[in-house]
Amino acid sequence: MIFLGILFPTLVLAERLNLTYWNCGSQTNPISITASETYSRLACAKPYYDFNLCCAIHDDCYNQKNGQQFCDTKFCDCLEDASRGNGLKCFVFEEAACYAVRNHGGKAYDLSNVGNSGGVIYKIKNNSKIAKEFAKLYENCVVQRLTFNTCAINFDNCMENTRNQKSCIHQLHTCLSETDLMRKIDGKCDKVVQNVREVLKKIENSV
Repeated sequence: MIFLGILFPTLVLAERLNLTYWNCGSQTNPISITASETYSRLACAKPYYDFNLCCAIHDDCYNQKNGQQFCDTKFCDCLEDASRGNGLKCFVFEEAACYAVRNHGGKAYDLSNVGNSGGVIYKIKNNSKIAKEFAKLYENCVVQRLTFNTCAINFDNCMENTRNQKSCIHQLHTCLSETDLMRKIDGKCDKVVQNVREVLKKIENSV
């Protein structure tokens, strides 16, 4: 993905993610990755982690060759939902990001890796049982590994900032549920995702 270079000063900053797990920007242009991460923190501190999830979903959508227009529309909708209510600076940044992928994403779509989502696997730190279940996702659902990775990152961020395990598990369950809409039918992966969701629901109900 390509972001327009617009810097928005603000006094509120999100806790910075390791760039290894930052999904926005073009993999062929490291500067765009750093720039998009910085601009997102400055312009949209509150939905910073949600923006990263939008980018992961978009990259996985490209990698599955679901159609550039479809993927870009879903990306723009995701950013719009995440940025809503977060001020003018965030709105302008979201619009710029959406414009960039719609008008300059063709090359990235053409070069996307069919059927295999890359990235470094992230292991959940705050719940060993959930971490074990996620290992099954990474193994059996390679086409959405970036998205699952980012769901896991957002869970840990939720736990470290709120300590509300029930709410964080519920958010993680929702994150996994929404991957169904972006995944082509895959019996093996679909079954694993469903099993993991059932485990999460049991843990949530036991808290």
